[in-house]
Parts: sequence; structure tokens; C-alpha cells
Amino acid sequence: MPYRIYTPENSKICYDNMLKQMKPTDIAWAYNATDNKCYSYSIEDIQFHMCAWRQMARNGYVRIEEFNDRTKTIDGTEWHFLVVQSTDPKDTRIDAVGCSLYGFTVSGTIYSFRSKNNRDKIRKYVMKNIN
Repeated sequence: MPYRIYTPENSKICYDNMLKQMKPTDIAWAYNATDNKCYSYSIEDIQFHMCAWRQMARNGYVRIEEFNDRTKTIDGTEWHFLVVQSTDPKDTRIDAVGCSLYGFTVSGTIYSFRSKNNRDKIRKYVMKNIN
């Protein structure tokens, strides 16, 4: 039976399962509420997302704010958060893994990067010249 992610224990199971499947070349991971799974992402995956986020940010649908940047260490691995948030005030979905595993309650989706530099460059690219 599938488990729900809303407890720290289940979030840790989701995280551990994702790590087992994560390739050495993957640079990030995130929780997908639709599938109730954690997924890892290659640079190519993230580049695809970056283009989509940039277009959505230009059109006013999403934002990536520097004040949401966080760093957290889990089992000796340091992760750097990038939070993609809807601009729709009615969209109040909370990232379940962020809340229960990281202790960080925020609306939107948390993408956790191995590299702070990558996280920062992606945020700057997506939000460049957008108020």
C-alpha cells in the first residue's frame, strides 16, 4: 500500500529510495506530490525546467525568491534549496518533504541541489529582469 509523505519517517523513506536511484551525474532532486515520489534530475532535466520556469516567470505565473534559499545537511550530504512558487494566491500547496524532512514550510516545490553555485545561477537566470 502506498504511504503518504506527511511524516518525517515517510519523507525519509522517500528520500532514501530516491538516493538509491540517483545517478552520480544527477544534480538535484524534488518531491512530486502528484506521484507521491521523490525524483532526481540530471543537468539536462534541470535545463528543460529552467526554460519552462523562465517562461512562466516572464508571464507572471511563478517566482523564485532568494529569501527562500536554504541549505540543509541530511545524512552528511549538503543540499541547497531552490523554491519554485506559484504567484496565484489561491495556490497554497506546501512541499510535504520540505515541511516534514527539512522542517521548512513553504508553498511551492523545493528543488534540492548538490551545488549552491548551480542553485544560485538557476535562480538568477530564471528571475533576470523580472520584478
